[in-house]
Amino acid sequence: MSLQETRQWRPLLHYAPARNWMNDPNGPILIDGVYHLFYQHNPVEPVMGYISWGHATSRDLLHWQEEPIALPSTPQEQIYSGTVIYDRDNRSGLGTAQNPPLLALYTSVFRDMPGEQEDGTQAVSVAVSLDRGAHWTRYAHNPVLTLDPVSRNFRDPALCWYEEGGYWVLTAVEAEQQVVKLFRSTDFLHWEFLSDFRPPGYHTPEMLWEVPVLARLPIEGEAGRSGWVMIVSVNPGGLTGGSGTFYYVGDFDGTVFTPEEHPAATDDPWQYRWMDYGPDNYAIVCFAGTATPVSIGWMGNWNYANQTPTAPWRGQMTLPAHLSLARQGDGSLLMKQKPVSLGAPIEVFAASEIRPEVGTPWRLPDSVADCTDFADAVLDLQLVIDPAGDVVVLTVAATEDGRFGTEILYDPARQELVVDRSRSGVAVPNAAFTTRHVAPLSPQDGSVCLRVIVDRSSVEIFAADGLVRMTEVVFPLSHATTVTLGSYAGSACFRSVKARWFR
Repeated sequence: MSLQETRQWRPLLHYAPARNWMNDPNGPILIDGVYHLFYQHNPVEPVMGYISWGHATSRDLLHWQEEPIALPSTPQEQIYSGTVIYDRDNRSGLGTAQNPPLLALYTSVFRDMPGEQEDGTQAVSVAVSLDRGAHWTRYAHNPVLTLDPVSRNFRDPALCWYEEGGYWVLTAVEAEQQVVKLFRSTDFLHWEFLSDFRPPGYHTPEMLWEVPVLARLPIEGEAGRSGWVMIVSVNPGGLTGGSGTFYYVGDFDGTVFTPEEHPAATDDPWQYRWMDYGPDNYAIVCFAGTATPVSIGWMGNWNYANQTPTAPWRGQMTLPAHLSLARQGDGSLLMKQKPVSLGAPIEVFAASEIRPEVGTPWRLPDSVADCTDFADAVLDLQLVIDPAGDVVVLTVAATEDGRFGTEILYDPARQELVVDRSRSGVAVPNAAFTTRHVAPLSPQDGSVCLRVIVDRSSVEIFAADGLVRMTEVVFPLSHATTVTLGSYAGSACFRSVKARWFR
């Protein structure tokens, strides 16, 4: 299958490599005005294997330039997930005061190294760049952190600065044990164990915990105040089947992360706080070096990632999003996610007080600049809806005849937001490609606010000002560009409709 055959699905504002496989983002960082994104990459085939670190750069988080492979795999070492940090004060001693290094702390998976590492050992290693990420050299004394006894499931280091203690905290997982392990260091090379994080509750025998992120997020409306979160990706065990990402809000005292009472210690996944209620947002990590927390995830699901019908690439990233915490009426804190600015739109449409009749959905007008062609522009649709007790239906990336499209419904009786991709276009040849996904969503002051961003092969929904997120991979038919609004009984009102198009 050639690139031309699936050009209609190549994303415009989401990063994807030119060729072959991509999964988890690694070590995203902002330095000298340039965003660097590293990622799990197979440079040889469009399936998982030969895992190396790919590399891309951007100045706006939307338009990316693919760079040469940063850390290639070797027969003795595959390069799994990790993080990148700017060692500004040269604490590691691997650069100089005049030219501090970039450090990549990554997962080494060792093979065929008799007398050195047990076959299959996973450990934390370091690579050094003295030219802002253009070239990397492996540290001569790798690995820098290995469990005792050695583990085949110790991976995914991430870093967080603990200001009160003046040291770096590293989080990594014992994946099969479903444990986050915390360590501290002042030089990135020598690590002291702090604690384990494995609260009771949602654990299944086959579940893997991966890509743990400890982060401090600002609290909206409370100047100078922040809260701690622990983000954990799980596979399987996601709400929609396959992979997913949940988070805990709590407190970190420099040694132990303690979650607050919610979510309850239960094995019911719906009692947990999920960063995404769709199927396609995994391994969410945060950029280093930004003024406020910004996240990015892999837009994929391990249930079917190897079968998605794109070529010659397979895999893409989510839109980066600003993270914060919002205090609720009961005093608890929930995470908000808001997409980064998409820049200057090439066209804008706005309308108000739209009341579609039953059987006659309202259609978003064609752009006078002819830029709503789904192959040429990204649609950013913002809606304020008064359901009036009616089930609301928004259909995006639909065909003119209405036979195909991705449906987004809001059911006020159930207070549920539903995405149905059963008719979204080309199906993925895998029974685990689930098609109906649900998120809890309560009206705010009687209204439901949705933001829906449609790229060539994805639909991302941010509801209730970012409290609810749903991410969906779709493969629309060619020229499926129609957008319609409707409701079951004809009583709903779309108070505000704003559409913007971006390239």
